[in-house]
Amino acid sequence: MLLILPLTLLLFVRLPRYVREKQQIFVRNASALCSITAPSSTQDLSSALHRAYNDKGISGVLSHCYEYKISSTYKPKELVCAALQVPSKGAASGILNAIIGSCCGYYGDGGLLSPFSDGEDAVMDHFDLRTVKAVKKRNARTALRIFQEYDDASYVTDLETTRSMTTAATAINTSSTTLTLKPDVVTLALTYTASFHTYPRIANKILFRASRPTLKTSDQQIKSDEHTPAPLQILLDSESFMIINKPSGLVLTTETAATCKPRSKKQMLMNEQSLEEILLAQADNKPIQLSSINPDGSRGFAHRLDRGTSGCLIIAKTNQWHAQLLTQFFLRRVEKSYIALVYTNSIPLPGEGTITVPIDGRPAVSSFVVFERYPGDLITKIRVTTKQGRKHQVRIHCSKGLGAPILLDPLYGGESIMYRLPKDSCAKKYRAQQRFCLHADSLAIADLDIPKVDAPIPDWWDGLCKDIHHLQVN
Repeated sequence: MLLILPLTLLLFVRLPRYVREKQQIFVRNASALCSITAPSSTQDLSSALHRAYNDKGISGVLSHCYEYKISSTYKPKELVCAALQVPSKGAASGILNAIIGSCCGYYGDGGLLSPFSDGEDAVMDHFDLRTVKAVKKRNARTALRIFQEYDDASYVTDLETTRSMTTAATAINTSSTTLTLKPDVVTLALTYTASFHTYPRIANKILFRASRPTLKTSDQQIKSDEHTPAPLQILLDSESFMIINKPSGLVLTTETAATCKPRSKKQMLMNEQSLEEILLAQADNKPIQLSSINPDGSRGFAHRLDRGTSGCLIIAKTNQWHAQLLTQFFLRRVEKSYIALVYTNSIPLPGEGTITVPIDGRPAVSSFVVFERYPGDLITKIRVTTKQGRKHQVRIHCSKGLGAPILLDPLYGGESIMYRLPKDSCAKKYRAQQRFCLHADSLAIADLDIPKVDAPIPDWWDGLCKDIHHLQVN
């Protein structure tokens, strides 16, 4: 009894102090995530975000959000207001998506944690697990509040008055330059990703909203098999997704517009199947289950490859994975590269370099490395990596940035070699099939534990190179 009494008193005195010390450590760790000084007003924030968007696009806005921790510094209404003060619908929508995307758990270049795991394996040494869980919960709550603020009000803004706004916009119908902002499929995917570990019930409701209410059946989509291509090459398959080696000349869906020759959609798609239809007709007419999330009617596709481009294409089988894949592509967390045959017309390219030609007035950066030089430097094989993923980015950067268009590319000068080739050249056939020499040769997504997948270069490239080599010899 004499020993128990002093021990009890010691615990009574020391335990509260121990708890207080742990609480102080927790508070210091959490404060380290959001203690950087941010812009002082909503207008300052709007200017900073617009500047970041103009300089580096979505990547610039994400970097700004990570650096200043604006999602934890400003109220959701202030963040939405700041985005709406940007005088462009596309920029405002992109900035709002980037703000929600910054709640998906990434900090700095390496990131503190990933929202796709439970957190333990992603904790940095100087942050304990309790801090990480608190940050994830706070981020999920913030993303949901921003989404709710964005979604609840009818955000209709006037391009001439957005600069002077200091509160969230309401309907303004006094000008023909009004624009309406609503959450898009990327907004829904980002919000789901930020919240599905912490608030799964709410996240699933958001995911349901992102999906199409009715699914197409394979019978509705399958056309005559007269022009059906050979079976698809599957590079990686799982219950949630698959990666295929998309053939050149195959359009993803009947609902997408032409990206090759300026022909009508009806002419392009007459008597031929889309990739979506082929997927639904695979496995002895047992359709492959595809995600129903998509912005324009094409199921399962979290990213795009042009009709003439071949190579790695990842396809979501479930809505949950489709949302996560959309998040990965938006946050620039996907590693991918392209191989291209470019027409250099006997002007040698440097061994490597960076291309910074803007696309549609928006920043775009690509890097290239010469992979193989063919005799006479008439054509060169290069590997290209992109930072933004703009529409036709590789094709435009090769043509306008390098002055070396992709071989057979009909939109950007790749057909200029055709008049030099003999009439029986295989290039004539490939051009008629709307193929060109751009190939997505690799893809990897570390946050989703998807290893690097390589797609072999199409065999028909060899025949084309032989024709061109024969042209040089003669």
